[in-house]
Amino acid sequence: MTPTVLNSSAALTSALKEGYHVVAAVQQDKFSPWGWGTSHEIVLKGYSNGNTYVYNPYNSANNGWYPIVSLWNEQSTQSVDTRGLGNPFVKITDI
Repeated sequence: MTPTVLNSSAALTSALKEGYHVVAAVQQDKFSPWGWGTSHEIVLKGYSNGNTYVYNPYNSANNGWYPIVSLWNEQSTQSVDTRGLGNPFVKITDI
């Protein structure tokens, strides 16, 4: 598998429209309810009218369609999620 860092919401939307899975680290939202300074990784797949489907490995009750712009705005700024990448949204492709 090959990871590609997505550096804009347009790149994220494009990857989702093309059918790729995207791993995303988000913070301070329903997916990461543990307070300031924590983040959580989720998987995004699919595109429909500005939304993507979220698979949440921690809490399947949060699985469902969410606005891409909201997820982009909730991206993690934690160094553990951005170190070496610059951005915590990563498209996954086959080799």
